Amino acid sequence: METTLTTPRRLSLFIGFALAALLGAGLAMFWQENRMKAHAEQMHQTQEALRLADETLAISRETNLKLQARLAELTATNQIVTSPEPASPPPASLAEPEPTIAAEPKLVRWTAAESAHYQAQVTAPSIRHVTSGKLERKIISFAQLPAADGHTLMTAAEYRGSIGDRLMFRSAGAAARTFEYTELHPGVLAHLTLNPAELEAQQAALDEKKSQAEYAAQKAREAKAAAEKRYQEALQAARIVQSRIDADRKKAAFEENLRLQTLETERMKAEAAMLQAEAAMEKARNPQPVLLFDAKHMGLAPLVNPQTK
Repeated sequence: METTLTTPRRLSLFIGFALAALLGAGLAMFWQENRMKAHAEQMHQTQEALRLADETLAISRETNLKLQARLAELTATNQIVTSPEPASPPPASLAEPEPTIAAEPKLVRWTAAESAHYQAQVTAPSIRHVTSGKLERKIISFAQLPAADGHTLMTAAEYRGSIGDRLMFRSAGAAARTFEYTELHPGVLAHLTLNPAELEAQQAALDEKKSQAEYAAQKAREAKAAAEKRYQEALQAARIVQSRIDADRKKAAFEENLRLQTLETERMKAEAAMLQAEAAMEKARNPQPVLLFDAKHMGLAPLVNPQTK
């Protein structure tokens, strides 16, 4: 009877173990699914951060290009302001620049007597008019260009215009030269209807424009440096985000592989438990016969305890 009672008990234990194994596998799957959802949310946040970093990089690049263009423009302006004297004579095929004519009204004028006095000390220049298409230019040429101390600076000097307080002259076949008005004889200014006060005012305006250009260039350089710094910071942030994404992908792949291995192990355990339970049920349905012997009826001598003798 003990054998018939023990078999159902074992069967119930096997069934309980199988159910426990299945429940454990289900809990493991539920826990793993929650972890995968959390990981997916983290990946989404990481991708959003990467997208914002890309937008920041694009804005930084666009700002940097604008600043570079502005800096190039200011640099070109600064070169024009600081380098009025050409390095070499322009090609003959190019149109000659127009002479700079002082704006009217002039700030200060010599009196007629002063102007005549200075003009009398310098040989009057030749004046001719040159027509090019619909344009007409007045060419003023000094046979000898006198300095303030009377010596000759140039011969056949053609007046090309003024830049600030400097006057530009050019001789045939030679490069243009510039002189401060203080280097020239006052009679030259008188013949050109120029005066020191006006030239100094033009130079002051030119210096102010140059100062503004330098200030704008400095600000452009600072803005460019700031934009470059922001660009490098955004680039570094994008690299960090990308490294985190790569690490998360590796971690997710490892955890997914581990989850699959765990599920496979639980499945094999559950399958083994079910096989054992089926074997136990089969054994319970077909129990082995139990033989009971009666020593008295079988003619066997009863066992005698030696201590009873």
